[in-house]
Amino acid sequence: MNNFEQVETRPDNSIIQQVKIKKNIYSFLKEYNLINENHFIFLDRSIYLTGNKLYFDKLLDKLTMLLVKEGLEENGEEVNAIGEAIEDTIDAVTAAIDP
Repeated sequence: MNNFEQVETRPDNSIIQQVKIKKNIYSFLKEYNLINENHFIFLDRSIYLTGNKLYFDKLLDKLTMLLVKEGLEENGEEVNAIGEAIEDTIDAVTAAIDP
């Protein structure tokens, strides 16, 4: 299933993209204030992140920093429950924008 599509090209040539995400990933992103209302839409009972490549690259950077800060056990080697959610989110966004 392709969860990514080009929606429009703006005058400055930045491509706006949509990435379909699951409700639990949406909830996680909102809980940690990683997205705002300008970067998601609800369409046909589905949730989509919207933005250009730069936006998604920055989102992945934020997720990676959050993984290091909150997602690892004290030994720093194994992921905790938050880390698993972060990894799932990173995987979903990466798979959608970098097929």
